[in-house]
Parts: sequence; C-alpha cells; structure tokens
Amino acid sequence: MSATGYIENPFIATQIRVRVDSGWGDKTPDRAEFFYAKCGCFRILGVDPNAPGPGPGIVTNLKFQEYSAAVEYAFARRFSMFVEAPVRAVQPVSFIPAGGNGGVFQDQAGFGDFRSGFKWAVNSNPNNYWTVQIRAYFPTGNASIGLGTNHYSVEPAVLFQRTLTPRTRLAGQAELWIPAGGSSNAPLNNGQFSGYVLTYGLGLTYNLWQPRERRTGVRVTPALEFVGWNVRSGSVTEAAGLVDASNTDIANLKIGARIFTSAHDSVYAGYGRQLTHVGWYRDLLRVEYRHTF
Repeated sequence: MSATGYIENPFIATQIRVRVDSGWGDKTPDRAEFFYAKCGCFRILGVDPNAPGPGPGIVTNLKFQEYSAAVEYAFARRFSMFVEAPVRAVQPVSFIPAGGNGGVFQDQAGFGDFRSGFKWAVNSNPNNYWTVQIRAYFPTGNASIGLGTNHYSVEPAVLFQRTLTPRTRLAGQAELWIPAGGSSNAPLNNGQFSGYVLTYGLGLTYNLWQPRERRTGVRVTPALEFVGWNVRSGSVTEAAGLVDASNTDIANLKIGARIFTSAHDSVYAGYGRQLTHVGWYRDLLRVEYRHTF
C-alpha cells in the first residue's frame, strides 16, 4: 500500500481512513471557491446579493481544522467506490471590517462538503500501479459560516506508484477540480468567481526500517512530498476587493512518515509548508490512521 500522506493513494482496497488536518495562515480562503464560498462581505455591501460566504469582514488570516472519515469498498481487484465525510472548524485570526458594523463571523464548526467517487486501476502491477479516480463534491457544508463552497464539483484524477528500488517508491498524482456552478464575479464582471484548479504532486518514500517478513513487525517509512496547484480561473477576495485569481501557482513541501504496525494498519504524521507567496495555508499538520481489510 501507499506510504504517502498527501499524495493520493492509488491502490484499490477495502479500507477505512480517519484523518485530522490542522492549518494556519490561510490569507485568502475564498480563492476560486476551492476552500470556501465567495466572501459574504459583497452581500453585506449590497454589490452581490447572492454572495454565499461568511461575512461581514474580509478574512485576511484564517486557522482551520478538518476531521474526516473515509470508507472505500473494493467490488473487484481493480475497482472500488468510496465516500468521505468531513467535519470542519474555522477560526478567523485577522480581518478587514466591512459593512459598517466592524464585525466578522465568529469561530464556527460543523459538517463540511460530502465527497464520494470511484477508483479504477488501469495497471494493477504492484511495482507500477496506475489508477483513474473520479471524486464528486456535494455542497452539504454551511457556506455562510465557512464550512463549504455552496456548489457541486467533480475532480477527475490520475494516480500512480512506481517501485524504484526494494526500499524506495515514487508516487504521483494529477487532478483537475471542476466546479459546477458557483458564485458570479459581480461586481467585477459577469464571469465566474469559482474556478478550475489543477493539483499535481510527487512523493518519494523510503522503507527506513522493515522486518524480514513483510507481514509481521513494524515498518517505518519516511515520506518527502511536493504538492502544487495551478488556479486556472476564478477570482479571490483580497484587501483591495475582488481580484482575478487566474494562473496563480501554489506550491507546498510536505515531510512526514508512515508507520505500518501490521499488514492492515498504519499511522501517518506529517507537516506541510507553503513555498510560494500565496497558498491555501502557510502550515499544515496531518495525522491519519488507515486500516485495510
């Protein structure tokens, strides 16, 4: 199985996954409506009555936590379906008052946007594994308090893992997040505030400690991962107001390790750091437990 913590797992299996993410330093949380919906400050100011996101202030620094549980069921050796249920908490750290009352939405928590999809292994050779994945996002989170995007989305992806040496593996992904609907660009123009987002990444793992018998004992596998995003279209709310977000590049470096306690159980812990001037967060901590049946 994959030892990465941020690069998507390409392997088909019946499994459960419990994950906790904690992020700091999100300066533009409504960018392309990828994290949450267009700032409600436009609604408060009367320039876009349909802006669904939180307000009245413009958030310039946000902390968040997301707790998610995922279940995947393998109907066949090469085909599986999965569901993901997240709970999100958000805490504004700094903001620009808007709307004349100097206020901002308070700390919030609740159910986020539900996800489901399927995976199909195009090549199931364990030393050169390639998978096509389709994930759908459903707007079940309350967008007015920063828990969702207020629109449906679909995300096709190609995932792979290749064995380089008996101890070293290379994993990768390419995903395109496609919003269905979303907010308008009012008052800038008649375009879409939501935008396409390309996600890509590579991860290198190394079995630092492994028992002679693969199915027994503890295996420790550090992982070094690079994840990038290219915001292909859409807009973002900044201090100056609504700004075009097209062709924005975001890059993060992730470092962590997965500990396999048995053939079926593993725990991952890792840290991600933003490399570019803009990003979805400055720092991210991730802890994950995975059990394969």
